[in-house]
Amino acid sequence: MGIGSPMCSFCHNVIESEIHVLRDCPKALGLWMSVVDIAGKAAFFEANLSHWIKFNMYSEVAWRHDVAWR
Repeated sequence: MGIGSPMCSFCHNVIESEIHVLRDCPKALGLWMSVVDIAGKAAFFEANLSHWIKFNMYSEVAWRHDVAWR
């Protein structure tokens, strides 16, 4: 967390938003790529923050490795 700077301390050229920190930053992306099933990747990675949270709360998408996300 770069206090005083809006830029992601890992990406250096991306403004650190909520969706970037939770999903899009390469530090988080590796985790999501390993648990999100291929059938759910488009919806998971293309949604804005509000839709992404709702997707994660209510989706019936199968997660890899039997991850019980809900």
